[in-house]
Order: sequence, then structure tokens, then C-alpha cells
Amino acid sequence: MSKRGYIILSIVIVAVVISTAAILPIYQSIERGKAVKSALSRTEAISVLTMDSVRMNISLKDGAVLLVFYNSTCDVCHDQLKEIQGKRDQLPRGLKIYAITNEPAIDASIANPEFTYLRAAPESDCFALFNIQSVPTIMLFSQQKSPVKLIGFKRCEEILQAF
Repeated sequence: MSKRGYIILSIVIVAVVISTAAILPIYQSIERGKAVKSALSRTEAISVLTMDSVRMNISLKDGAVLLVFYNSTCDVCHDQLKEIQGKRDQLPRGLKIYAITNEPAIDASIANPEFTYLRAAPESDCFALFNIQSVPTIMLFSQQKSPVKLIGFKRCEEILQAF
């Protein structure tokens, strides 16, 4: 093979290695998401360790559950919680809503008596379990469907479509 042939072959090999390195994390993330979804579809409860060292079990077998992961310094998170609060009557009856943060204090300005607010302890694995990397993120659990993950602000209409 000529020198030019070796150069072209080297470029192709480098391109394949770079492509594989770029695609592998995406593939692993998709596979991890499938594994989590599969495991969660068989799960009857989610356990959250709070900053008060209380283990809170959220039942997934007694009806629909909405988990909203948020941060008090996030304006979009505030908007998301207000959107859900303002259109609560459009959401299914009996829907249990949990607003979950990993901050030490809950912002009283967004408190809503219809939501259960949880301060997840740093060692709680609920953020890792759902691979929460940005907020707001909504996890929706319904007895009829597999868990649904919605990232970013969502109108109630979009949440309803996920049921």
C-alpha cells in the first residue's frame, strides 16, 4: 500500500474511534434509561431519604403520581409549579404531586398545600435514579403506562398527553 493509502486508512481509523467515543456515552445513557424505565415499571414505591433523615415512601400502586424536581433559584421551576397549581383541576382526580428539591430549605413563596414538598438528602438516590440533570424535570407514573420523563417547562396540556 502506498504512503497515501496509509494516511487515508489512518484518517478513517481515527474517525471511527472518535465516532465511537462520541456515540458510546449516548448509547450507555439510552440503555441506562431503558433499564431504569424497566425497573420502575415493576416498582411499587420509590423511597426518598429527606434532609430530616426520614425515609419517605411514595407509593406508585395507588394511582397516578407526579414528581416535579425543582430548584428554588430556578425561575422556570417556579413557573412550572405555578402552571401545575393553576390548572390542578384539569389534572386527573387523585393525582399525588410531589415537589422534590435537594436544597436545604423549601422556598415558602412557592408552597402549595396540594403538593407534598420533599427535601432530598444528598445521599438520597432519587435524583440519580431518574438521571435528573436539569430542572424542572417531571416524572409521571400511571398504572396504565410506563413511567414518563418530561424535561423543562411543560404546559398542563403536555402533561395530560403523557397520561
